[in-house]
Amino acid sequence: MKHLWKWLGEALRRSTGESSSRSHSRSKNRRGRLRLESLESRAMMASDILPVLMVVADQSDFYYQEYGDTRMSIEAAGLDVQVAATTTNPTVPHVNTGEGADGGLLTPDLALADVNASDYSAIVFVGGWGSSMYQYAFPGTYSDGRYNGDLATKGVVNELINDFVEQDKYVTAICHGTTVLAWARVDGVSLLAGRTVAIPYIGSPATFYQGQYYGYFELSQQAQMDFNGAITQGSSGAIGDPDTAADDVWVDGKIITAENYDSAAMFGQVIASHLLADAEGDDEGGPIDPPPPTNHAPTIADGSMSIEENSAIATLVVQVSGSDVDPEDLLTYSIVSGNESGIFSIDAATGEIRIASSTNLDFEADALHTLVVAVSDGELSSEASIEIAVLDVDETPPPPPMPLPPGPSNLTLPASPVAVVDGVLIVQGTEGADYLYVYPGAQAGSVMVYRNGQYFSFAAGTVNSAVIHALGGDDFVGTCMLNLSVEIYGGNGHDELHGAIAPSYIDGGEGSDRIYGGASSDWIVGGNGDDQIEARGGADLVQGGAGTDTINGGLGNDILIGGQGPDRLNGQADDDLLIGGDLQSAAVGASLLGLLAQWNTDAATRAQIWDQGDLGGDFSVVGDSAVDCLFSGSGNDWLLAGLTDYIYQQEPGDELVRR
Repeated sequence: MKHLWKWLGEALRRSTGESSSRSHSRSKNRRGRLRLESLESRAMMASDILPVLMVVADQSDFYYQEYGDTRMSIEAAGLDVQVAATTTNPTVPHVNTGEGADGGLLTPDLALADVNASDYSAIVFVGGWGSSMYQYAFPGTYSDGRYNGDLATKGVVNELINDFVEQDKYVTAICHGTTVLAWARVDGVSLLAGRTVAIPYIGSPATFYQGQYYGYFELSQQAQMDFNGAITQGSSGAIGDPDTAADDVWVDGKIITAENYDSAAMFGQVIASHLLADAEGDDEGGPIDPPPPTNHAPTIADGSMSIEENSAIATLVVQVSGSDVDPEDLLTYSIVSGNESGIFSIDAATGEIRIASSTNLDFEADALHTLVVAVSDGELSSEASIEIAVLDVDETPPPPPMPLPPGPSNLTLPASPVAVVDGVLIVQGTEGADYLYVYPGAQAGSVMVYRNGQYFSFAAGTVNSAVIHALGGDDFVGTCMLNLSVEIYGGNGHDELHGAIAPSYIDGGEGSDRIYGGASSDWIVGGNGDDQIEARGGADLVQGGAGTDTINGGLGNDILIGGQGPDRLNGQADDDLLIGGDLQSAAVGASLLGLLAQWNTDAATRAQIWDQGDLGGDFSVVGDSAVDCLFSGSGNDWLLAGLTDYIYQQEPGDELVRR
């Protein structure tokens, strides 16, 4: 709503009995008497307004402050609140979300299946990752099974949203709860399609989404809004005061959204003010607001530019700029079409178009991309055609950085579970199931650690690398946003381990593990158990170990070694060496690192290594009787298979030897 602040100011003035411009001609006595009558009538109207329904996550992981502050503001206006979830079992909030000493245990008043939209004036979806369980059309699966919800409840929630929309009632959400609205479907399209909303900028829980795995915090709410056609503010604090999110609440018709827990108090105030204003408008026989001024559509010009192929992610391509004769309008930008491969992204607030994925930015594949870009003032919009030419460059890759040396680390473990020793951050888990996350702090160069509900902070310049020992239990270890070299040891248990941006050494240990490399050259050891390994970017060295392993190389000239057991190896992009069995050497660590370095020198060196047979005198190949499945992928690959192994994919230029 373009005039929210003007409207809200008038509504709040009325709620406290202040006179508006329509009463300036009345006498002081008349004005005072009307002020008293206004307060009395507003109290009567609040008692006549139907309760507000707040929906929280079932049994766990709602954000307490987003619930508590919102409810407090609504009830302070004299309105009643009821709480619903999938069941009426007590629900526990995320830790450290303002729940207080009592833990914030909340018992819903009723189950969602028992809700009748006719009994309520508005519905509020409270944030917290647990609200993911209500995302009706979400095309993914969360690593934490609680967040997947069930189809029956998702159907009930979507039907409720449709009922509130059909009855012209307010549908509202705060923080991650806004994704529930984005994935709702009304007449076959997202409820937020074409709507302007306030959203959080924190990311979502780990998920396999549209064919790609995203770790914790990696899949943004912004990406989900873009997919569903919503119009966002582009950055935290973009509404009102740029130094805080406390006033980041947006109203678009009957849709009210708020950025995060900081916005919760005002979020509740805005909901209550609209309900009271609607009741007052009905009593007076007309709306409160005067007719809005004429709005003019913004304009934007066509343009053309060029960029080199394979440009790095986040590289600026161009900044588009719209104009509007209405000075109070806030302009936002979006890509309407031409970006089906997801190569580009646009900042909704600034119009900056940057590289989002360089995988398909290839001169040989497509030398020209044409984007249709829209600029909107929240009501009207215009479109322009932006042509982006892709320039051909020499694609001979330089030698990659070397992976980390093998562990485990020789450092003496400190008494504290989280400590820095000689510039090395050491994080220790427990023998149970741990959640360990190391990530950049708010200050440049600082490092934060989350360990099983506790936070640790280290100042810039104190941490040069990290070593993480998860120990026993089924653990989660995340470092995917950290630009420091790390060593991760999963220990016993079925673990999920994520490498850093910088080179990582990851050892899964015992158990069936899920291991994800980072953007650089990593050394990954699956260990015993049936492991699933995604090497991702960089020139990686991967050893599956014993068990039935699935190994995907990703980008870079990788060496994938299945080890003992029936394994599935997929080289994917670039020139890879796939070995169905195992390798032995007098000094495996040093020899493998040397082999990886040579393998990434150039194509001629790779061919020479291959022609030496058995990969040179340092190695002997140990086969197994199991049937391995080898997929070469793109590039010129070398497949070293056993007599019983199955070659699923062999492209022209690949070399196959059976031993």
